[in-house]
Amino acid sequence: MAVAWIVEVMGDGTHTARGLYEFVALPVTGDRLSLAKPEGGFDIMGVVLVEHVPAPTSPAPSRAAATEPSATVYVQWIVVDDGSRQSFI
Repeated sequence: MAVAWIVEVMGDGTHTARGLYEFVALPVTGDRLSLAKPEGGFDIMGVVLVEHVPAPTSPAPSRAAATEPSATVYVQWIVVDDGSRQSFI
């Protein structure tokens, strides 16, 4: 699993950390992510940039190092999906 920070890029250029997330594979620019909202529903976010530092494979990384965040995924908000209607973006 890849662990990454998700950072939302606001319209005025400021950034808001959305938290740490685990991914089976890191997303790429143009992908869409669904982030659960505490009050229910999801924020649909578009990936605008992925910044990461590759980890060396030799010597083998420790278990602790493998779970540390190794990437930052920058996203922009697209729409809220509250589950009230079925939609395909």
